[in-house]
Amino acid sequence: KTSLVQRFVYNRFEESYLSTIGVRVAQKEMRPESAQAPMRMLIWDIEGYESGKALNTNYYMGAAGGILVGDVTRPDTFSELVRLFKRFKTISPEAIVVMAANKIDLVDDADTVEKTLQPLYEEIVGKLYLTSAKSGANVQEIFFYLYEKLSVNSKG
Repeated sequence: KTSLVQRFVYNRFEESYLSTIGVRVAQKEMRPESAQAPMRMLIWDIEGYESGKALNTNYYMGAAGGILVGDVTRPDTFSELVRLFKRFKTISPEAIVVMAANKIDLVDDADTVEKTLQPLYEEIVGKLYLTSAKSGANVQEIFFYLYEKLSVNSKG
């Protein structure tokens, strides 16, 4: 998750793994082609389940959207996303949620990954992006997609 945020906000990737403890907040001003004016996206990088601790669901309150991130090199991370999705939607039922299958650069067959995950993402979020924080593949696209959905939602 942190690597995707770093790539999107600062356009950088660090090979070393840095676990998020609690929450990190970043912001990025952007102007997608469809936007009439620039907008500022406030991004909360919340510690994940890999820490083994219970998630602090207070971070979810008032969230307009979320990106659930699974690691294609660790398939167990995707089964955990169902639980995270349900908890997130219980606290922020109107939030727009999208899923990222990250580290797609480390697999040989992205189509197989997408087909394998299709029942999961269709069941819980409806939209999947195959991303790579390292190469930047689909990183801007996933954040822009979320922005577009949030813009439509806010207009009613």
